[in-house]
Amino acid sequence: FSKRSKKKMDPATLAQIAATHPLVRTVESGEEPTGPAAEAIRRQVESLLAIDMEDPELHEAMDVVADLWKSKGMGNTAENRRNLRSDLERQAVERCEDFVRQMAPMRDMLRQAEANADLLDKQAQDSVEDLERTDAETRRVVAAHEQLLETRDQLQREHDAAVAFRARYELSPNEKAALEAPNVYEERGGDADAFFRALERADAAAADVRRALADPDGAKAEAQEHELVPAGDEGEALLAKLDGATAAAYRKLFEFAALSLGRGAATATDAAQKAAASEAAATDARHPLKRALQALTQRRALYAACRDACGASRRALCVARLK
Repeated sequence: FSKRSKKKMDPATLAQIAATHPLVRTVESGEEPTGPAAEAIRRQVESLLAIDMEDPELHEAMDVVADLWKSKGMGNTAENRRNLRSDLERQAVERCEDFVRQMAPMRDMLRQAEANADLLDKQAQDSVEDLERTDAETRRVVAAHEQLLETRDQLQREHDAAVAFRARYELSPNEKAALEAPNVYEERGGDADAFFRALERADAAAADVRRALADPDGAKAEAQEHELVPAGDEGEALLAKLDGATAAAYRKLFEFAALSLGRGAATATDAAQKAAASEAAATDARHPLKRALQALTQRRALYAACRDACGASRRALCVARLK
C-alpha cells in the first residue's frame, strides 16, 4: 500500500487478492464454489468490497503499514502482505519490550519508593508507639509529681502543726534555763523577768493540757484545722513534764520569798531589816519579791508557808520601831 492509494479498490486488484487465497475457486476455472469454505470466502470478499477506501482510519492504518515497509526497504508484495500481521505483531512486541526496558528503572524506583514508604510507615508506627509510651510515662510522672506535691504539703502542714504545738505546750531552751537558774533574782538583774515569763507560760501551757485531757472532744472542736491537741499518754507525759518544771520553779520561788521576808535571819536586827525591805518592795509592782508573792498565790501551801515565815521578821520590825 502507498500513501496515494486512497480510492476504491479496482476489480483487477480484487482478482489478484482472490487468486492468492488458497481457498479461492473463481468462475474462470469452470467450478462453482460450494460448501462452508466458499461461503466463508464469499463473506470475506463482500466485506472487502464493503470497505470504504475514503475512511480516515483506514488511510492512517495504511500509512502505518507503508512506513513500516519503507523503513525495512520492502514493497507491496504478496509475501509481505502475508507477513504483515506477524510483522506488525513483532513490531508491537519490540515496542513493548523497548517500553519495558525504558520503564525498568522507573519500575525499580517505584519499587524502591514503595519499600521506602513501607519503611517510613513502620517508622511512623514505631514513633506513634514511642509517643504513646512517652505520653503514658509522662502522665505517670506528672501523677507521681502531683502526689509528691500533696505529700510535701501534708508534711509541711504536719511540720507547722508540730512547731505550733511545741511553741504552745513546750518550754523553749531559754525558758528552761530561766526556770532552772540558781537564783530567781540577781543584783545585776536579768534573771527575774525571764524567770517570771517562763513560769507564767509554763502555768498556761499546763492549764491548756489539763483542759484538753479533761475534755478531748471539746478541745478538738475548738482546735483549728491541722492543729494538734494533747491527748492520751503523750498528753499525760507532757503535763507531767510541765508540772515538774513548775513545781521546782515554785519551790525555788518560795525559798527566794521566804529568805527575802526574813526567814532564817541570824539576829532580830537582820529580821527587822528584811521586813523593812519587804515593805518597800510592796510599793513596786516590778519588784521580784512582790511578783514572787503574787505567783505563790497559785500554790496555797507554799504561800501559807511563806506568810508564816515572815511572822518573826515582822515582829522584830515592830519591836525595833517601838524602841
